[in-house]
Amino acid sequence: MARPHVTVSKASAQDAGTLSALWIESALSLGQLTQDAAARLANAGRVEDAVHRPGTSVLLAWLDGMPVGFAVVNVRHHGLIDAPALAIDELYVRLEARRQGVAGHLLAGVARLAESQGDRKSVV
Repeated sequence: MARPHVTVSKASAQDAGTLSALWIESALSLGQLTQDAAARLANAGRVEDAVHRPGTSVLLAWLDGMPVGFAVVNVRHHGLIDAPALAIDELYVRLEARRQGVAGHLLAGVARLAESQGDRKSVV
């Protein structure tokens, strides 16, 4: 049996609809929001704005061409750390895509992002 093909890419404005749908799923899985409330919070305009927010990066994971997860990372300046670090604020993988390496690929993408933003940036 062939291994599933997982890819990770940085989200762009064109991914706002896909990211909104995944974020709504993640919010509902926590049981803290209703479908309507989550949909209002995740309207495509707000998500598109978040994708472009300075210091914020969103990575999307695809499993065999289907969107299955995301990671939201932000630059943090901690008082005891000299250099800024990337903090993982959200990480979500659809239930049916779990245990197939998707989260590992997202974390590897975060590490690559930290490396690309400077040799002194770490991930916290």
